[in-house]
Amino acid sequence: PRIKLGLDLAKDAKGKAIVAKNAAEFAQKSAKNAQATAKTAKKVAGRAQGVGIGASKLATKNQKVIVRTAGAIKTAESTAKVAQNTAKTAAATAKAANATAKAAKSGAKVALARALLVGSRLLSIGATIAELASSVTVLLVLGNQ
Repeated sequence: PRIKLGLDLAKDAKGKAIVAKNAAEFAQKSAKNAQATAKTAKKVAGRAQGVGIGASKLATKNQKVIVRTAGAIKTAESTAKVAQNTAKTAAATAKAANATAKAAKSGAKVALARALLVGSRLLSIGATIAELASSVTVLLVLGNQ
């Protein structure tokens, strides 16, 4: 009976050793699988981080482009306003120049009319003086005879 008990105990110990060995192998495989899963998760996380960084960079670039575009639009708007104001000023200057030209033209007409009037008066005065001179000459000639 003791030998049988010893054999039973040995079988039992062998069985437990096999179970323990199997459990250890399973644990080792599980650890390897967990390690592989961790590597995969790390890769996925790295890719996600890269995608996040890329998206962040892209968003920053887009924001810069949007800011630049907004600045360009504001610049274009202010340039358009300046051009509009310049056009208004030019139109006002043209109107003023036109009015000045009209005034100068009418002033020239008035000056011409005055000059003609003065000239005609001078001519009539000259004619009167000539008549007087001829009369005086006639009188002198008659007086000398």
